[in-house]
Amino acid sequence: MSKMNTKNLTSEASKAMARRVKRSLYRRFCLLLLFLCVPLSAFAQAPAPAQPKVDSDGFVADPRPANMTAMKDESIAAAPLVAAAYGFIWLAVLVFVGSVAARTTKLESEIGFLQEKLEKGASR
Repeated sequence: MSKMNTKNLTSEASKAMARRVKRSLYRRFCLLLLFLCVPLSAFAQAPAPAQPKVDSDGFVADPRPANMTAMKDESIAAAPLVAAAYGFIWLAVLVFVGSVAARTTKLESEIGFLQEKLEKGASR
């Protein structure tokens, strides 16, 4: 009866390990899908801006308020700020993925160690 219980334990352990591996693969697939979809969303096209109104002389009216027309040189360029924001987000995501990968590797090694220990205990 002891041998039968150890076989059941071994088969249950292998089934549990298979479930964990499937979950791990599913999580990795979801992360990969996330990494592929997020950058593609940056290429989504914005709607075309409305055509400015032209007056009778052919001039286009400036849409800014009168007090802002003199402040052209005091504006902050958006491109470096957007690039810094995207860089920060990607760095945070990469650190998170690295952390998850490290924990997954550690967990898989512990599962392998426990499975070997269980098999050694079952052979006695």
